[in-house]
Amino acid sequence: MRKVSFILILITITIISSQADVFFEFQPEVVDARASALGRTTVLTTSGSNTLFTNPAGLSLLKIKTLQAGMRFNFGSKTQDYESTSYPQTVNHEFSYPFHVKVNHVSYAIPVRFKDLLKNCCFAVGYRTLYDQGYNENDETEEFPGREMVTYDREYNGGFNTLTLGMGFELMKDLRVGFSYNFGILSSNYYEKRGHFYLATSHQMKQDYSYAGDFFSWGMIYKVNKKLDIGLTYRPVYEIEYEYKFGRRDSFYEKYYITYQIPEQWSLSASYSISKIWKVILEYQPTNFVQYEADDKMLWISSKQGASYHVATELNIKIPVRLGFFCSDLPNKEEYKYSTASQDCAISPIHLIGFTAGSSWKLNDHLIMDISAEYAYLKVEEENAYYKNSTFLDRYRIGTTLTWNIESK
Repeated sequence: MRKVSFILILITITIISSQADVFFEFQPEVVDARASALGRTTVLTTSGSNTLFTNPAGLSLLKIKTLQAGMRFNFGSKTQDYESTSYPQTVNHEFSYPFHVKVNHVSYAIPVRFKDLLKNCCFAVGYRTLYDQGYNENDETEEFPGREMVTYDREYNGGFNTLTLGMGFELMKDLRVGFSYNFGILSSNYYEKRGHFYLATSHQMKQDYSYAGDFFSWGMIYKVNKKLDIGLTYRPVYEIEYEYKFGRRDSFYEKYYITYQIPEQWSLSASYSISKIWKVILEYQPTNFVQYEADDKMLWISSKQGASYHVATELNIKIPVRLGFFCSDLPNKEEYKYSTASQDCAISPIHLIGFTAGSSWKLNDHLIMDISAEYAYLKVEEENAYYKNSTFLDRYRIGTTLTWNIESK
């Protein structure tokens, strides 16, 4: 039984380790509703002061003080069938992710005018959830068909949040640049597990996590012509210090420390205006999974390089229409079992497929509300000499952003 449990942990660890993104623990959260609706693009589509979080060069486009805040709502489900080929063992998992809500960002930008120095300069400060790890989970497991069900309820609250400071300005005609500094703040996660385990035995477990880390990022926007804009962002490698402790019921009795290395990330995007009201956005983000490390040990040493592809379109009519699609590569969970494999047998990543939509409404002369809807799914089937496993996970997400455009005096 311990062997089976260990295998199951390895199978599920990369899929259900995060909150709003229950697919992959280090998948950055797209907090801006407009960007989320446009296929989770970020470089040229994040609105208002929220551009601080993704491409601070966009701050230079702001003409008045801007305050933004928003939240997200998510729910979903997951099914997993596991069958051992070495001895009779069948496990069926039925997961549900009940409705979960969280305020995930607030930002404020102030344009500043400098005579003969920096044109269209803007400073901003904001708080956002970068790695979202808060969700509700119900788990029903049946081992050996006909036996009593094992049920668990889990609650996750928290994530890695950053306080972000940044500025953007017009460096020269048609070229804008920006910089930001992010450091962890109020970053913790509390996990509690309550369940029913055979013969009416109750089981309760809890864990407490905290995170620390900081990083820089920069971005640029270049207007090629009246119809075409190109954007580029870059964030170097950085580390997150991770502390967690766990226990049962009312006490903690173990504490661990892990330092994660997060790979560098750069994103390239293009926005083309087909007409005055219709534009198309393309975005590409490569990821080197080999750069992921835990305590100086590579997590996915034999994984091929992954990438994210995003396509979106927007109609700027009275009530804007936004549609998008994305395909994001995630590390293959096989890496947890074959961490000593060489690059000669590189394993292909798995694919997260998603569709997005959204719009915005002008509530009054100063207030605008953006809303986004997202559906994403992940399907994995694998078989080797020890087991067969089939997993299907889907997630629904609704995001909102309120923008208050403050008039200049």
